[in-house]
Amino acid sequence: NNCKLPRCGDGIKQSGEECDEGNNNSNSAGSTCKTNCKKPPTECPIEVLDFNDLPSGGFIYDEWWGSKGVKIIAKQSNSAGYTPRPGQCPSGVPKGHLKCYCDYNGGTSCRNWRPDVGSGGAARVFSTDQPKGYKSNTWQYRKGFHNSMCNPNNGSDGDDDLGSPHTSCGGPGVGSGGQKGTTYENCPSNKIGNVLIIQEGKKTCPDDIGEPGGSITFEFDTSMHGGVDVTLGRFIDIDDASGRVNPTLDFWEVGKSNPTSSLHKTTQYTGGNGLYDETFTANNIKRVKVTFPGSGCIAEIRFRPSKCPSRRLLRGQDEDVLVDSNGTGSEEEPLESYSDSVLYPESASDMFPVDAY
Repeated sequence: NNCKLPRCGDGIKQSGEECDEGNNNSNSAGSTCKTNCKKPPTECPIEVLDFNDLPSGGFIYDEWWGSKGVKIIAKQSNSAGYTPRPGQCPSGVPKGHLKCYCDYNGGTSCRNWRPDVGSGGAARVFSTDQPKGYKSNTWQYRKGFHNSMCNPNNGSDGDDDLGSPHTSCGGPGVGSGGQKGTTYENCPSNKIGNVLIIQEGKKTCPDDIGEPGGSITFEFDTSMHGGVDVTLGRFIDIDDASGRVNPTLDFWEVGKSNPTSSLHKTTQYTGGNGLYDETFTANNIKRVKVTFPGSGCIAEIRFRPSKCPSRRLLRGQDEDVLVDSNGTGSEEEPLESYSDSVLYPESASDMFPVDAY
């Protein structure tokens, strides 16, 4: 009897409206009903991209493009670095294995470009659990920190600056920056496992390049993810740069051919073995470039896609490790149901046999 026509904002959900909370309709963050009587778009969960399903000591370039929508491009600043060319994996050899790369024992159907400073190539996978080839009579060897790809009789083989946790926290990491109680103590609550480095030279034993460093770029497939919001980067051992020059991050927005200058960010110098989480908000991104002036590695990148596929791949897991992104509790299994032995093998040889060379 009030002779008023139904309208958005009258507090009564009508046909064609997703919601109507009357005077409480709002376009502010956190509102549950917008002023056009539409519900706010569902925000995608944050993806955690780490490297623990890759073979330790292997490489990564575009192996994840089809499954995770991410390509990783490493570029050295001079000839001291090494970023090999990807090729076709031989039958029965897992993605990322050295034998899939043309400059290590073949690899068929090689890409027609050179692994030089101009083009860039693959980043190497380094195990923070097993950073060196420790001799069998050492406590590091007895605790399982020995990398079978490295020579235990060569003290310079491998790099314990990249180990995690620090020795003061019971791990293999060495360096004043990661000491327990310091600003950048390397004592994480959760195991880090594999990280990405720019390889120093053509070696079987993994080791990161020092000064003048290089860059690692993450290219996101916007057809899969849409533009992504990048929220965190985790780094270890930002060191060995003259004058303690800090690494930088540059972000390309979707539709832009150049990085956005207002998003340019300088991160922290940690000293040897230091662990640092850089948090930021960079929205609608298609590409992130991390430039290292000296040594260092990337342990993790976190981003929020603008597209929310129903089956999302997390923490570097390929094909199988899924989460319940639709909230039903039935379609997908939580990551926590997988044991540490899957994410973190006991030794490098478990995933990357030394006799494969």
